[in-house]
Amino acid sequence: MVWSKEQEKVKQAYEKAREFMYRNARPLDLARWKYHFEGGSAEEVLNCLKVYQNPDGGFGHALEADSFNPNSSPIQTWAATEILWEIHCEHKDSDIIAGILRYLEECKDYQKGRWLAEIPSNNDFPHAPWWDYKADTVYEEWGYNPTICLTGFILKFAEKDSKLYQRAEEIAHHALADRNCGEEIKSGNELACMIRFAEYIRSAGLSEQFSIQKVEECCGRRIDALLCKDTSKWVEYVDRPSNYIVSRDSLYYNQNKDLCEFEARYLLDTQLEDGSFLIPWKWSRYPEEWAVAKNWWKGERTLLYMRYIKAFSKAE
Repeated sequence: MVWSKEQEKVKQAYEKAREFMYRNARPLDLARWKYHFEGGSAEEVLNCLKVYQNPDGGFGHALEADSFNPNSSPIQTWAATEILWEIHCEHKDSDIIAGILRYLEECKDYQKGRWLAEIPSNNDFPHAPWWDYKADTVYEEWGYNPTICLTGFILKFAEKDSKLYQRAEEIAHHALADRNCGEEIKSGNELACMIRFAEYIRSAGLSEQFSIQKVEECCGRRIDALLCKDTSKWVEYVDRPSNYIVSRDSLYYNQNKDLCEFEARYLLDTQLEDGSFLIPWKWSRYPEEWAVAKNWWKGERTLLYMRYIKAFSKAE
């Protein structure tokens, strides 16, 4: 078989990434790797994910690797919902999903109509500075991240006659009004949550109830506004297509086609020698724990970026 130059480049990138994952990735991320690239099962991913779930149904234990807090928190629980979405886990009778709904219903980390992105017990464990709990700024700083995403999860999976579902309906309508269907969102992370909310609502058959077409149109405009088009800055923590667009089937692909395909080439060119990719952030404290977290992030980012390369490179 004759390989094109790009095919050969992708093949080599995959082989290097695979070696990195098997040598360094957490069992969960390795199971995800196998799921996407080696015919692995969703069940293996779920079995690994369960070890991060607490008896109250929420998630902790550094599932989101920038916080070593073992206690359940909304942001760690959001991270779990993203993995469930990734592997197409839509079984309402799933123990993991039931646990998440139970945690959200208890509202332990819920105040003023939002689940808190930062929680007080974060400060008791090693963490990145952005996960410091700051009661006076948590609402302004994080907006509806991760609230709107968790709200979509509830509307997708909770029973419609439950109090939790009714609360989620109220939150959703308030958030959409507050953010003008996404038009007023300033943060890329909050925007990604709004995009996922829209996807949950479509898959739940609730598009008309929440005017999802308008939400998607607003999100498309915000992506255009927030994407960093100066690619020389991509070594920094900036918004890139991979933050929002994971396949050519995305609603937002056509309007960003050139930049999406450029990022695939960029990733091929910037893969590190060990098969991983640059982590463009760091902690200012806890150097020993950051060394561990950074390696965990490398596994997660390697998985993300190789999926992206697979989706957008022109190698057949």
